[in-house]
Amino acid sequence: MTAVSSTPALRLHQQVRDAIPADERLTERFARLLDLIEDLGSCVLALSGGIDSSLLLQVTSRVLGSRCVAVTAESAALPAWDRNDARQAGVSAQSHGAT
Repeated sequence: MTAVSSTPALRLHQQVRDAIPADERLTERFARLLDLIEDLGSCVLALSGGIDSSLLLQVTSRVLGSRCVAVTAESAALPAWDRNDARQAGVSAQSHGAT
């Protein structure tokens, strides 16, 4: 298993481990995700409002805080419900310091 070094990532890793049933593969993959995010140092995340980008924003904002910037483009290709979901995910991530 990879080592999770920073305090926010370590806290999040422990919260997830406590919240889900024991699954070593899932735990290892989540630890790897946290390591990858920490190694980025900062990011700009394209937020569609779908489950994938919303989950990534929640995890990334908790690890990187204000060093995580989420962007969503207004477009006819992005349905209103996805824009709404993206807005809600962004508000939640702001509570962790994301911009």
